[in-house]
Amino acid sequence: QLFYHHETEKYQQEVPTLDLAGQNLDQGYLISRLRLLIEEIHRRKIHTSVAIKPAEEFITKLAGCYREVPTIHFYLQLIELFHKPEVNLYQEVHSYYLNHFAEISPLDQQIGINKLIHIANAIYERGALEFLETIFSLYQFAENKGLLSNYGRIAPITFVNVVIIGYHLGKWEWTTDFHDRYFPLLSPEQQPEIKQLCLAYFHYYHKQYDDALDRLLAIPKGEHSTNNLRRRVLEIWIYYELDSKELPMEELLEAALERLRKFLSNQKKWNEAKKKTFQNYQALTLKLLYRKQEQGILRDHQKTLALKERILNEEPLFSRPWLLVKVEELLQS
Repeated sequence: QLFYHHETEKYQQEVPTLDLAGQNLDQGYLISRLRLLIEEIHRRKIHTSVAIKPAEEFITKLAGCYREVPTIHFYLQLIELFHKPEVNLYQEVHSYYLNHFAEISPLDQQIGINKLIHIANAIYERGALEFLETIFSLYQFAENKGLLSNYGRIAPITFVNVVIIGYHLGKWEWTTDFHDRYFPLLSPEQQPEIKQLCLAYFHYYHKQYDDALDRLLAIPKGEHSTNNLRRRVLEIWIYYELDSKELPMEELLEAALERLRKFLSNQKKWNEAKKKTFQNYQALTLKLLYRKQEQGILRDHQKTLALKERILNEEPLFSRPWLLVKVEELLQS
């Protein structure tokens, strides 16, 4: 609200309502500009070829004059967090968002929680496995506040993320309830594919690997499938877990890795960095399989420890959390 009225005491030198109108215009502009800036920074972090804009320093410096405004303060914290995604700073920004949630506009609430989930996932992918609970709690908070759907629809990637993380953490009751309530909000053409994919993950996290594989095979084929990546990754995880003397498990796993490589190489934004990410994942997954195939006492503990250290420090690396969980299982067996 501008608090400007044509009936105001326009002939007086000092008019409080005009001053307030100016402040509100400044703040409104800054919040709009910060929304754009946050999105630009987010995309730079995903696509490193995007150049840093000179306007960032100007906007953040100007916004610093209005830090007492919760939305502006939060966005300035979020910008800092994007540049320095450390656990302690994340916890500080996360707490500020929750504590000042009611003072932030609905649009900025939704933008904010989406960015917090993205950054929490980036920290999780670096090996902070405890952050999976953080991501899930943010999704629960967003669901409770009505931030997960728009105009009676939920984004497929959001729906699948919530369900898979819930299954992963063993939150069966809450996740089943979420699935049943939000599944009708998916577009009808996406429902058959997503239903089979979610069931595949359900069986996988129940260690029912044959059933999980059957569900994957039931997913309609097509290179434009919105969840092709998840399907191909889960296929690799299942072949790693299957223990069969009748089947050539190493060949099956290598074939699944090759299918994932071909799928990723066909993506338009497939660059050298992403190729390296997959190459590292492929090499470490096969090393994990070799360690797993070594029986009990014959397994070289020091080599397995060295493999864990490499997984922790390899850059860039795809699916680091899964690799860490699997190498830890080998160390404990």
